[in-house]
Amino acid sequence: MIIDEIGRKSEADAARTAASRGVRLIATAHGSFRSLLGNPDTNGLLGGVSNVVLGDEYAKSKMEDGSQSNFRESRAERLSNPVFDVAVELGVGANAECTVIMNTAEAVDRILAGKRYKVQRRNWDGISSSILLVLQLDRE
Repeated sequence: MIIDEIGRKSEADAARTAASRGVRLIATAHGSFRSLLGNPDTNGLLGGVSNVVLGDEYAKSKMEDGSQSNFRESRAERLSNPVFDVAVELGVGANAECTVIMNTAEAVDRILAGKRYKVQRRNWDGISSSILLVLQLDRE
């Protein structure tokens, strides 16, 4: 199924329902990967986000062993599998650069944990009609 411009919660919910029934989707949504994740209407496309309250014993153990001196009693976590395995942020122009996120679930989890995530940068060469893999890097 191909969907253009998912932007409302009802559209994101419909895409999630279709994906949960085995339908493969290609879709567009306006905004960057991070803006989609931060938008309550569209973050369901990336698995959804919920704040989870952690138990006092867990918090105490993390502070005692020194592994997390700035430990918080809650954290954001992904609720479910993303609708899309791969996400592409498109650039504009004849030699546009795009960013490819090959593992959406891993990227969301790493963003929510405050870590860097892997992306590929690709350039479209309008003259030769080719796509060049520019580099692979970790993005903040």
